[in-house]
Amino acid sequence: MIDKPAGADSEKLPDLLSAQTGEKHFSVHRLDKDVSGLMILAKSPEAAGELSKIKYRKEYLALVLGCPDPEEGTFEDFLFHDRAKNKTYVVKKERKGVKKAVLRYKVLEKGEKASLVSVLLETGRTHQIRVQFASRGMPLAGDAKYGGGKGTPALRAVRLTFTDPFDGEKKDFCLKAVFPGFSATQGEETNA
Repeated sequence: MIDKPAGADSEKLPDLLSAQTGEKHFSVHRLDKDVSGLMILAKSPEAAGELSKIKYRKEYLALVLGCPDPEEGTFEDFLFHDRAKNKTYVVKKERKGVKKAVLRYKVLEKGEKASLVSVLLETGRTHQIRVQFASRGMPLAGDAKYGGGKGTPALRAVRLTFTDPFDGEKKDFCLKAVFPGFSATQGEETNA
């Protein structure tokens, strides 16, 4: 388990970590380059294969501009990812290349301009959280690609829960969410 920093390429992390530790590491899943938080790496290709087959409960914290109404609910959309532009779009109906996306959210803290929101992914689509909130007029703070201003998207993978395929035990890993330079009450960059 590692805490991936925003800006790090999750596909290159195993090699970087291997160079530092002298031990081999293998990817199990990925996070968008601009997103920070929990990632699982395995120490063998066989373990990576087994870990990639299981279902994970993934929780994120996001600082969104505005506030969802209602303050708890579900977003369901059809998403199309344009690889050439590396951008995802909400579309009205299924067609080739379109995938259904579902997330559940709950507002944890509401400010004048921004809200801290807990997000549970039911599907894992490219830029899913970012585009589903942005398409409803609530981009993530700092997410220039989807209208949230300059900076780094205020999105962090904070919890991973799963049943270990090797020992059958439930595993629950959790991190703190920190969004340097942003406050929930202001929803804009601060000097902190």
